[in-house]
Amino acid sequence: MKILEHTSTNLTLIDSTVGIWLGRLIGSIFLSLGCLGLFLLITSNSFPSLYSLIFLTVCLTVGIIFVFFLPKNTLWFDKKAGKLIFKSQKLLWTKVVEYPLSDITSVIVDKRRASDNTTYAVTLKIASRPQKLCLSSMVFMRLKKAEERANLICTFLNTPL
Repeated sequence: MKILEHTSTNLTLIDSTVGIWLGRLIGSIFLSLGCLGLFLLITSNSFPSLYSLIFLTVCLTVGIIFVFFLPKNTLWFDKKAGKLIFKSQKLLWTKVVEYPLSDITSVIVDKRRASDNTTYAVTLKIASRPQKLCLSSMVFMRLKKAEERANLICTFLNTPL
């Protein structure tokens, strides 16, 4: 997450635009492979093998998820208004949710594992929300960067980590 604004009354964080568009580019490659394979499958006269069907399904699924459902998150912490505005912008739609700053009970650095890599995500525990709110759609943060972002938010909100 990148810091756009940090003053005594406002803190604005945004996902990396390069990371989001890189994910969408990779997704479009998978989607193109899946569509090309589907076209070849439809135009051929032979019955496809199980492996080609699995390959097509994986390519189309990964492509659709990365292109259409990869969100770019923006967070505005506003002390004057006393609220957190969370904007999740996907390719075709945008969702904006507001939470009172007083509902934020804790800032947590969550450990995520993907095979041999360990990455970290900064999440907020909000009293009016049953599950934690993950601040970044791309959880490729190393521990030091995640702790820096969590400390920045805690300092801004005057809450302990």
